[in-house]
Amino acid sequence: MSKFSKKSNKISSDLIVRKNLFKRNFKNKNSKKECDLIFSYNIEKSLLNDFLSSVKIFVISCLNFKNKRVSQNTKWSKILKEISLNRPPNITHNGLFVPKKEISLEYNLMLTSFINLLKKLNLGHKIKYFIGPPQLRIKFGNKKKKFMPNSSEYLHSDAWTQINTKSCSTLFLPLVGDYKKNYVEFFYPKNNYNDQWLDKRYFMDGKNMINYYKKLNLQYTTKKCLIADSSILHQSVTKNSCQARLSMDIGLIPFNFKSKNYSNHSNHVPYEIIEKIGKDKIMIYKDSIEKKIKKTKVGTNTQANRQILSLDQQ
Repeated sequence: MSKFSKKSNKISSDLIVRKNLFKRNFKNKNSKKECDLIFSYNIEKSLLNDFLSSVKIFVISCLNFKNKRVSQNTKWSKILKEISLNRPPNITHNGLFVPKKEISLEYNLMLTSFINLLKKLNLGHKIKYFIGPPQLRIKFGNKKKKFMPNSSEYLHSDAWTQINTKSCSTLFLPLVGDYKKNYVEFFYPKNNYNDQWLDKRYFMDGKNMINYYKKLNLQYTTKKCLIADSSILHQSVTKNSCQARLSMDIGLIPFNFKSKNYSNHSNHVPYEIIEKIGKDKIMIYKDSIEKKIKKTKVGTNTQANRQILSLDQQ
């Protein structure tokens, strides 16, 4: 039978398994069910502000690595504008902030704050691996005319990338910026869903799968985070005259998953390691911020040449 079988009212066994596992993994007292495969979590103002403070320190360190352009008192709107005008060299074509040697300490501070946020939302103990160490992402306001094969503007699942896995879910944490005109759309699989739909492919191939999904009416905004199963497709949307937005989007592997859908990758980092950052471990990046990031057809290796050290290591 084709992996794209004819439309059916009967829910496939693969979809049933995903719904049950997702609920077991991510339902808690803080969660709100957006659909069977997406939960949202409201974030208290003080908790969000604490995290944003550490994010600001990290972002400013990227901007000021040569010349002081902004300070901790600078408003976010001006900081995002400054990044758009003078993009730091550690930001990829897809907007990822890549940690570098000169800003390792600021990055570690942000990681510590992020783990604290996850714990407050009762999510930390649910995570077995991060797909990679958590990274910030900026989505610029300028509309592109040409896209790379794995650009986020295409309808896609993060499971399609080489470092990811069918067992993953993605955490979306909008932080600051223009979320009315620059946002993410989500699409829910139809009943004939098959796990083969998550086989490796380029994001640009997502257009061939639109008929097997239906668009969700889901609010993408600050003050809450979303966790979506990898069977949910999503895409970035930038409307005319939109401004930049900043977010933390990270793939994660929960403790409960369908074993045949998981394949380990050297980029995956156990949650328990990231949790120890700032306590008895530190993550060091060896490449300079001035080292050019190489762009390839499938994207960039943004987590190469890193090392996790024990603080008591001599």
